[in-house]
Parts: sequence; structure tokens; C-alpha cells
Amino acid sequence: MSPSSDWFDEIVLGDPLRPDDSARRDRTRPPPAERSESASEEPSVTEGFDDLFVDFVDSAEFLDEDDESAADAQASSEESDEKPESTDPERDSLNTPIYSALFSWHAQPHAAQPSPAEGPRETVGPGPDAADDNWDDNTEGTDVETPSGPGGIVSGDDPADWAGDVDTSLVPPEEMRGVWLVTETGRESPLRLDGQPIEPEDLALPADIAYRLLDWSDQWQAEWDDARGWLPRARIGDFEALGRWLARRVKDSVGAIEVTLEPPHLGRAGLERIEAARTRPPIVVRLENDYGAPFPVWGDFVTESGVGSFSSELNLKLEGWAAHFEDHMDSVTGWDDPAAARDHAAFAAELAADMADELGPDYRVELDLWELTGVLDTEGPRR
Repeated sequence: MSPSSDWFDEIVLGDPLRPDDSARRDRTRPPPAERSESASEEPSVTEGFDDLFVDFVDSAEFLDEDDESAADAQASSEESDEKPESTDPERDSLNTPIYSALFSWHAQPHAAQPSPAEGPRETVGPGPDAADDNWDDNTEGTDVETPSGPGGIVSGDDPADWAGDVDTSLVPPEEMRGVWLVTETGRESPLRLDGQPIEPEDLALPADIAYRLLDWSDQWQAEWDDARGWLPRARIGDFEALGRWLARRVKDSVGAIEVTLEPPHLGRAGLERIEAARTRPPIVVRLENDYGAPFPVWGDFVTESGVGSFSSELNLKLEGWAAHFEDHMDSVTGWDDPAAARDHAAFAAELAADMADELGPDYRVELDLWELTGVLDTEGPRR
């Protein structure tokens, strides 16, 4: 170490973690007055910052210099608290000025700490008499337990703690009017008429719709637990998409009778009155490529082939179109061949038409060819 680092050696003098160097340990620091008056010595890094640094040479320096009574009390305490010499080498290693000073510091009472008679202080928030203007909603640093609500949503003791004005309570049967689609634990049929449980046969529904209603109920029984909510690997999106599709099919069958869909995990917040086919808006399904997406269809949908699926032939075409995009469209350099871009655009129009045929009038297919913008004079989404 260069001679200019002597001031650093003086600061850490007496540190028990430094090597056993008797020459350094036996050195004594000159009084602060002599250090400041000597022009030949290096300036102290703490010069001008005495209030921010602590000198561990004497534990009495932790006390306020202006409080002479406190210093006298500590000096008399040190004289009276003479302890016999210890024979334990580990404890002797702690009998150094720096550790003594640290122990003395921690032993002093602080104004911010309550006395044992006062007991622990509340840290969650102000008392009931605190003014509303002084209340701060930030509870960072407090250990507040937040149990899990339905579907794994973090909540408090009341759903209003996390949902605000959203009402997720279930509609009681006496308030139901018309046909109601709601799955219930322990019930096979998800249908009610004016609040009374009914079977699909009571509405003379087509056989395929009746079977799918029972499948919808079976998914609820298998993937939902009344105490824990949705179970791991639950297909929540498929459950909601199938319920919406079934509600429209039931409405088409019963005609003028009012039909309501109530997803039970959403309660009143998820209520949906089903309009007639001529007035209800279609559900949007988007055909769009993205890097790393092997299936280029976005949105929840149901077809005769299943939930989120088309016929096997159309599924293969969609996957091939996505693979063609990955093979020829680079994220930096763009298309590797103008002919590949033209083929990609032509095949996209054919796929959109096939999707619309299998989806039916409940859906609208939106084609987004962003990868061809500026290449074939294609501008953004096409609908």
C-alpha cells in the first residue's frame, strides 16, 4: 500500500477482522486536534462530515457531546461494571474497542422504540380517530394476510376489497326470469326456467346442443372447487367460450323467451342477456401471424369440431400458413422472396373464407396482414 493510504489504515485500526499485525495494532491515533493542525498528514475522509461518521475508539463518543450528564453516567457505569477476565478465546476476540462500541450503541434506548411497558406498536394504519385527510393507502412494509378468492384472485375478507364496485355474487333462483344458463356444483343440467331446475329435453333442444350442455356442466364439476376455485390446468377460456356459444344456440331454439348466461365464477359481474340472432353483435376472431405462434388464430371460438378448433383439414392449412411465414419472413430483413410474399397473401384470403364457413354467423373473421404492409400495398388489418 502506498504511503498516501496511511489515513485508511488509521480508520480501520483495531478491526479484529484484519491480519494480526502487531506493529499496526500497537499504533495509537493522535488526538483529533493534532491531526487537523498537522499540515504534513493526509486529510481525513471524514473531515467536515463529523456528524455522519462514528469514531469507534471510545464508546463514549456515541453520546451527545453536549450532554455531559450522559457522558458522566456512562463513565461511572463502566467503572462499576468490572467483569472478571474470561477464559473463552472466542469471547475474548470480541473484547475489542470496535465491538464494545457497537454493543454500547445497541444498548442505548432510542426514542422511536416503545418501552416494554407500552408493548408493540400498531403498524397497519392510524386509529379510528385519525383524520381522513391524513390516511395513506400505501401499506408497504406491513404484513397483511390476503387470502385467495374464487379463481385464485387475491382478496380480503370481503369481495369488495378487491373487486370494488363489481358484484360477483350469484343471482338467487327467485330473481331469475326466463331461461338461465348457469353451471352448479352437484347438478348435471345447467338450465333453469324462471328459477326452477329443468333438463335440456324440457326445452326441446336439438340433441347435439343438449349433449354439449352436459359437457359444459361436466367441465365445471371437474375443474372447479367451491373452496379453492379453479383447479390447476383448468381451461377457463374454453369454459367461457363454450358457455357463450351454447347460450346463443339455446336462444335460437327458444325464440322469444328471454335467455341469460351467468358464468358462476363471475356471478352478477358476468351476466349476459342473449339477443336474437338478427340483432346481436358477432364475436371477433382474428387471423394473424406472429413469431413463435404455430397456430395463427386469436380469440375464443367454438365450431362443430370443438372449442378453439376447426376441422382437421383446416387446422393443417392454418399451421402450414404459419410455418410459411416463419420460413420466409425475417424480423430484420423482411421477405426473402417477393413470390413468397405474394403466395402468402393469396393463401390468407382463402383461409379467412374457410374459417368464416366453419364458424358460422356468430363470428366475424378479421385478417391482419401486418407482415405485408408496404410490400404488396397491403395496409393493416383487413376485415
